[in-house]
Amino acid sequence: MYALIISYIYGHALITFLGFITGEKDRIHFSLYVISGFAILTAITTCLAFIMKVGLVANILVLVLAMLYVFNKSGAIGKNLRAYKRAIQQASVFNYIILFAAIGMSLALSASPQAKFDDGLYYQQTIKWIESYPAITGLGNLHLKFSFNSGWHVLSALFSFSFLGLPFNDLNGLLFVVVVLFALEGLRNILKGNYAFSDVFKVVTIAPLHLLFSFIVSPSPDLVIPYITWVVFILFLQKIEQDRLQVFDVKYMLILIFSVFAVIIKLSAAPIALLSFYLLYLQLKQHHYKALLPIVGFVLLLVIPWMSRSAVLSGYLIYPFCELDVLSVDWKIPEQLVKVELTETRSFAKIRRMLFTDVDRLSIAEWLPYWFWELNTSERIIVMLIILLTAVIPVALVIRLRKERITLQTTGVLVLLLTIYAGIFFWFFTAPHFRYGMGFTVGLYLLCIGYLLYRLMKRFPAYTMPMLAVFLLLFFSKPFYNVAWWYKNYPGNYLLYPATVTHQGFTEVDHKGIKIWVPNSSAQCWDAPLPCAPFIVEGLELRTGELRGGFRINNPNADTYTRKRLKTMGQSGVLQNIINNN
Repeated sequence: MYALIISYIYGHALITFLGFITGEKDRIHFSLYVISGFAILTAITTCLAFIMKVGLVANILVLVLAMLYVFNKSGAIGKNLRAYKRAIQQASVFNYIILFAAIGMSLALSASPQAKFDDGLYYQQTIKWIESYPAITGLGNLHLKFSFNSGWHVLSALFSFSFLGLPFNDLNGLLFVVVVLFALEGLRNILKGNYAFSDVFKVVTIAPLHLLFSFIVSPSPDLVIPYITWVVFILFLQKIEQDRLQVFDVKYMLILIFSVFAVIIKLSAAPIALLSFYLLYLQLKQHHYKALLPIVGFVLLLVIPWMSRSAVLSGYLIYPFCELDVLSVDWKIPEQLVKVELTETRSFAKIRRMLFTDVDRLSIAEWLPYWFWELNTSERIIVMLIILLTAVIPVALVIRLRKERITLQTTGVLVLLLTIYAGIFFWFFTAPHFRYGMGFTVGLYLLCIGYLLYRLMKRFPAYTMPMLAVFLLLFFSKPFYNVAWWYKNYPGNYLLYPATVTHQGFTEVDHKGIKIWVPNSSAQCWDAPLPCAPFIVEGLELRTGELRGGFRINNPNADTYTRKRLKTMGQSGVLQNIINNN
């Protein structure tokens, strides 16, 4: 609740300022205030993390600023709260059922034992470093995964409340509830009979919970990216429906800010920026050059702290892209090691049960069948639908455009579809692990499902309620079953006290005066004492003789690094059978 309130206040400050610079007073949903708060708090916390550990003092500073703003803007905030109260009173029983179900599921999963492999591999350790120290120079040399620099982990450190001694892990669950609230606005409009396609799309964004619910249990960016991507799609659709694509308004700026926010959380979201480029093109076409200042300003506000942190952690402005090698610093991760890590990431995304050194040598025709059959049933269905839609949608558009005049709204729809396809191609030809591309792959699937549902409800309005009930029941049943199964098989008081992850089987290794904890039989450090790494990188040393001075690598050896990387993957059970046979 604290994270929700603080994020709302910061989001209110941001959107109030956006209304001032655009001269537009759009009606903004509560959820958009919260997500805006996430974005601005990520930038603020990233700046604080350079000079202090993100703990009690950082939270006090954030709280004081929020209280000062509330004191200054109590009238405007009070007006919003009264509007929310009226909306709550007018909400249908259907809305309450869905909301309470979402809250219950979020709490249950957030408090349960964390089971995602990457959580133990580097999520928890990344957050623990942020909670324990100011940004450590060259931290990525200790464990290259620490250089991935997700803004979501910075924000997670702020709201983990490590100083309380409990492993709070509620941020992903909070985002899920916020997105459900946003979807319920669409449901309310549908039940009133006054709705647009964007309202139906809002509702269907909660449909793929069976694909995403497992990411609520950890601070995984793989839950965040799809939801923020779909929120951007909704805002863009609303501008199309309102015929305001060319208008510089609050929604325009939110599309920009959320798109940049998604990119600093995970680089796989980069194609979403195409929507912002298109809107910028429309402004420049109208000679609205004054819009450039706030646009550039907010991009820099989010990007500069993120790139600066990346430079401190890895020596690169955008890790792991060695092509942007513009810094000459002694803590820069050696390029040959970065390339090994990049190869492993891309290869693992193609085939998870084969040596990444072998996968890297395969042609697309060789790895594609393995990749497809490693997908689960739901993922295979979506992939096959995407292939079908890739053929059908262009034909349908050509037929429709031959009958209708091309308008700005039509162009907007084309740009949205091109952005989605660009995202799918970017995902498939870089790192095609299904979860990396869900914002675009599942997004296209949801757009089509939503459009079909929209047409059916318009054609048969008397059956709107039964269709929605069946639709939501169909997609909510499996996640509910999975949560119930989890608590039946792993009983515990998780709803009262968040589950802790115990670290065991570690050896403290003294390496050149650095005492490093190393797992005995896996690559996962979980919440082990700092510093911890899956293995000791050859050439690793302290820059200044103490931990706070950071790390660097002298005389790197890519072959040795690759062998150690493969060994720890085998110990973790990821490649055990393969390594035993080689």
